[in-house]
Amino acid sequence: MGFIERFFGVLINPSITFKEINENPKLLEAFGAILIVGLCAGVGGALNLSLIAQEIAHPLISPIVLIVSAPLGYFLTWVVISCILYASAKVFGGTGAFEASLILLSFAFVPAIFLAPLGVVAYAIGAFGAFIYTLGSFVISIWGMILAIFAIKEHHKLSTPRAVMAVFIPVLVIAIIIFVLAFIAIIYLEKFLTYPISF
Repeated sequence: MGFIERFFGVLINPSITFKEINENPKLLEAFGAILIVGLCAGVGGALNLSLIAQEIAHPLISPIVLIVSAPLGYFLTWVVISCILYASAKVFGGTGAFEASLILLSFAFVPAIFLAPLGVVAYAIGAFGAFIYTLGSFVISIWGMILAIFAIKEHHKLSTPRAVMAVFIPVLVIAIIIFVLAFIAIIYLEKFLTYPISF
């Protein structure tokens, strides 16, 4: 099974595909998967950002900057989440190695490729597009979490309930932290937009 078959295989038949990846994990393919996902997410995010900027009539970060920086952000997210889920899997009795776990989890990010077409649809819709993009992003995140469960279960040889807990508990904690930080950021952004800094 080649890279393309693995890349799209996790979307169609995750159980068999993750089993195949686990038997022959390739770090280069993991980097390739994250790069593709990061670029797609960057395009989708840039379109959504442009839409938001139009709605609030205020210039935000450059879409080009977002497209270029998105892959780096996904690389960092991939490594951090892999470390957290590896530790969590060990707590629940996992027996896998870190590098292979890292490789399998890279493919859990594959659903994010749909952020690019989602961004196009959202931008075409207009005012309601930002909501559509946010809702779609949430669904894609849940899809990715499900794939992470497949990856952790396969590589760490955990039962389904243990794999679910190994992924769900840390993700829930991370989600709460992100929600709090996002709430704080929105408050400061609102103040910034209300009282723009002048030079």
